[in-house]
Amino acid sequence: MTMKLSPSTTPGGRRIVRSEANGVIDEADAKNFREQFGPGGVYAGVPLLGVVPKDVSFTSQSRRIFAEPIPGMSDSALVVTSAASRVMLNFVIEASQAMGHTTNNTMFFPTVEAAEAWLDRPAGA
Repeated sequence: MTMKLSPSTTPGGRRIVRSEANGVIDEADAKNFREQFGPGGVYAGVPLLGVVPKDVSFTSQSRRIFAEPIPGMSDSALVVTSAASRVMLNFVIEASQAMGHTTNNTMFFPTVEAAEAWLDRPAGA
């Protein structure tokens, strides 16, 4: 697996899951992610802090799986340092919305600190 999921907390004390991606994200990674965050999964309803470094790539199979909605998915703060990865991930999110799927509240950030601050915002902000 090239995606490591681990429980964490923000500086403000909010329970989150931190995802660290490395190398090539494939179909098995995407399926595991869906199982962990989907209904009945250990991280169902828990906000996500995803860190995607410049050298990460996604297979077409993983992009297809990530475009499918995950029922009950909470806020997702993605730290993406590569413009190409940011464009691809934004496309996957928009494709999911265009297909009529509901999506969670997803935002992109340049740093982990900015992402954590967003996750710590007051409810409804």
